[in-house]
Amino acid sequence: MRVVLAKSFISYPKVILLDEPTASLDPDIAQKVREFLINEQKEFKVSMLYTSHNMAEVERLCDRVIFLNKGKIVAEDTPLGLAKKIEESRVELLIKDKKEATQTICNSNGWNYRLNEDYISIEIKEKEIAKLLAILANRGIEYSEISIDKPTLEDFFIRTSKSGGKI
Repeated sequence: MRVVLAKSFISYPKVILLDEPTASLDPDIAQKVREFLINEQKEFKVSMLYTSHNMAEVERLCDRVIFLNKGKIVAEDTPLGLAKKIEESRVELLIKDKKEATQTICNSNGWNYRLNEDYISIEIKEKEIAKLLAILANRGIEYSEISIDKPTLEDFFIRTSKSGGKI
């Protein structure tokens, strides 16, 4: 793959088509290929049409993304723009006490949640996270760990593919 890529850039093309250029490569080699592509694009202003199933790679390398379903465009935007179409974030809290009170808060606000030992994972709109944390503080519910996962391009891809291409 590296030799093919190197040969492709010998004539300083203005446009290059790349079909899963890091597929089947070891992670360290794939990283080198991505860095090479980024450097070539910046230095020689080459436009790249890039196909991949690796959404993290697409997020990193692409300015614009087009999703196709049965040959039709079902979504087009920047990677961040597509990820933002999913409004729900995931808040994960480590709560030792008052888990039932936290579940009641989630139920009364319409927030989906899952329990996993001492952790509660809540699906919530990003703009409602501050509300959640304020309610927990007002009710004296303490957490010792928190993580907030915002939607990614992969989340958008999965949701779009499950819905048959409907956003």
